[in-house]
Amino acid sequence: MHSPNPPNVVWLTLDSVRADHTTMGGYERDTTPALQRLAADEQGRYFDQCLSHGRYTRVSSSSMLTGTYPSRHQIGYGNQAIPSSITTVAERFQDQSYRTGLISDNLFVSGALGLDRGFDKSACLMPSSLSDLPGTVLQHVGVKSLIEYLVGLRKHSAGFTTDLTKHSRTHLIDSVATEWLSSFESEEPFFLYIHNDQTHRPYTPPLPYRDEFLDNTDLSAEDASETAFRIHDELVDIVANGCDLTEDEWDALYAMYDATLRYVDEWLGEFVEYIQNGPFGETIVVVTSDHGEFFGEHGLLAHKWILDDVLLNVPLVTHGLDVETEGVVQHSDIMATLLGVAGADTDGIQGVDLRHENREYAIAQDHQTNAPETLVSYDADVSIPRLSTTERSVIHDGEYKLRLDGNSQELYRLPDETTDVSAEYPEAHERLADELTEWLESEGQSIDGTARGEFSDDMRSHLADLGYMENELPEDERA
Repeated sequence: MHSPNPPNVVWLTLDSVRADHTTMGGYERDTTPALQRLAADEQGRYFDQCLSHGRYTRVSSSSMLTGTYPSRHQIGYGNQAIPSSITTVAERFQDQSYRTGLISDNLFVSGALGLDRGFDKSACLMPSSLSDLPGTVLQHVGVKSLIEYLVGLRKHSAGFTTDLTKHSRTHLIDSVATEWLSSFESEEPFFLYIHNDQTHRPYTPPLPYRDEFLDNTDLSAEDASETAFRIHDELVDIVANGCDLTEDEWDALYAMYDATLRYVDEWLGEFVEYIQNGPFGETIVVVTSDHGEFFGEHGLLAHKWILDDVLLNVPLVTHGLDVETEGVVQHSDIMATLLGVAGADTDGIQGVDLRHENREYAIAQDHQTNAPETLVSYDADVSIPRLSTTERSVIHDGEYKLRLDGNSQELYRLPDETTDVSAEYPEAHERLADELTEWLESEGQSIDGTARGEFSDDMRSHLADLGYMENELPEDERA
């Protein structure tokens, strides 16, 4: 059923953003003032207990764009692309006469996984090599935007360097988005989904932002940038050897990460203002992240290996979406609610419509099982608690969190995720264990169908440069 005068929807996913490193999350640095203003507006809302469906991009983004859990869509569980038997969120919007667009600078949010299905327009702005950069830009934004990008390399990127991982693509995302939005000026509503990878490691803020948070350190911008990049290159070795960084190294890592987030937030504020001041009519805006990031917790870095809330608790801000829900929420809930507002079919969506009900608990999943093997290859004596060789699921109700790891179960009373309190709170343990078992036997079952992804050798090489290890690609797609 078509909804009368349905709103536009703009969804922005910022990669690798921890909720507690944002202004809304109470962080000591003002990293996201624009996002804070959006949340504080009378039509804005900040959800402080948004839990991602997974701990890394390929899994969590697939859940966002299908409204299903990892064990249902099977990305990260053996599937290399979204099965054709799953109707994507974009296809559901299309059925309601929405024009749809996908802009991403991460290959894991692109046609390589079939995530472009249902989008009228799709642009992946992550060139697989430096020589591929001009062609990628020209394919989507034209000569003028390419010239603007190159002229402004010192303003919005890392300057003139041949290292592709140091270059920002936020300016290109903005160019494509504004061009597409200008073509959307008509009576039909639109759904625009943007994935911005800027905040993913190696944390390379544009040159003017590198000293944004270095005032209380002895580091130069150049030293901090080089230190963060070296840690990125040596990450697994560092973790395997105890994550024993110096104070200056931690300062550099935090400063570069926070500065990158501040830059993206500034772009975000300008982009949302462009939408709100444009001729587009009623538009719902959603801003979130696909996962968080470790900074030494459990002796870990980046977003690898365990389902801790440092990775799962992500920022979520909406503007123009009228819901009053409390407690835990997940991305599938927001998608279910948006589809409901649009009058779209939500059959098969595994979220709840937050206009009508609250979520009782959140679930996250992980199927990668080779973390100990990977770390042992760097240090035979490595010992990190909670690393697993089995499939893992967690259930989270806002107060307690149960971790199921093979036949092993542990209950945590949040925010502590180091002490098993199963014996102290047996009723909570039994309740969550029963809920998770029942869910895994029903909603957690996979859908029929498998699908292959499409990753070239150049794509795999560039993903490796960004820190994705060989074992993070599907088995048949490894080099």
